[in-house]
Amino acid sequence: MICFLFLSDISILHPGHCMSAKAMIKYVKSAVTEKGDLEMTASDVFLRCACSRGTEPYASHFHNAGELIYVSRGRAEYRVEGRCYEAEPGSVVCVSRLEEHSVRVVGEDSLRYYLQVTPSQLEGLLDEPRLKSIFISRPKDFCHCFSVGKAAPEAEALFCRLYGEYETPGPLSRAYLAALFQELMVLLYRACPERFPLPGKKMNPAVYKAQAYLDQNFTRDISIEKLAENLYVSVSYLSHSFREWTGMSPKQYVMLSRLSFSKELLMTTSLPVGEIAFRSGFEDANNFIRSFRRLTGMTPGAYRKQRISL
Repeated sequence: MICFLFLSDISILHPGHCMSAKAMIKYVKSAVTEKGDLEMTASDVFLRCACSRGTEPYASHFHNAGELIYVSRGRAEYRVEGRCYEAEPGSVVCVSRLEEHSVRVVGEDSLRYYLQVTPSQLEGLLDEPRLKSIFISRPKDFCHCFSVGKAAPEAEALFCRLYGEYETPGPLSRAYLAALFQELMVLLYRACPERFPLPGKKMNPAVYKAQAYLDQNFTRDISIEKLAENLYVSVSYLSHSFREWTGMSPKQYVMLSRLSFSKELLMTTSLPVGEIAFRSGFEDANNFIRSFRRLTGMTPGAYRKQRISL
């Protein structure tokens, strides 16, 4: 599995792979050389990088990071937000950071690459909204799985080079990994531009800024009115355009971000529900429990027990 996560994010993937942002920063600071320069290596920038040949199924889960999956050999069934896809060799599956998904490998001979991109990494690596859209925009007809066709050999080669550079980083590794990632995204866009959804009308850059701000600050007390004022757009324009870009209103986006983050804390920590509510941006535990039950049909405690038993 290939996983890319930036230092500024709370990095909680699966049990056994937990490191807080403060711990990450402390680790990076330890890489300061005698001259006072920061040696940025692949292990400093990315939390984990690998490929998967396993055939064991993965129960429904998600990451607070967008995920790009490439199937090199074998077949796999992916279920994303209740929609089922069969991914064959040469297929790409893209999951946003807010979407639960599961995978079941079909057959024994399997090779898949995974690439996870946090919101801060996406902002740092890609300026072009068209390239970012596959991780963010979710119109009703969005398809999470698609074949890259004749571009498959080149796409696989880029995934391999990303993996190889992570395993054996050379000089200027961070710049090289960024360049490889950008080349991969442009390749996928050229092969399948229809899979990168953009609103029909030209968007005010304020909409993209609003989405990036909410990604980084959803645990804080956020006023959409104040956000619109700071971006010099009306609340109605921001709400309408934001829905065109992401598939939901700003308030819905914040709520889903908080609930997704709380799910991850429930699955990967033993924190009490009240503490998780606070860390996820809810005013109190009761408000959190009501919102959580409305989304999932169960209490946070029941959700934790169910996920741990899987």
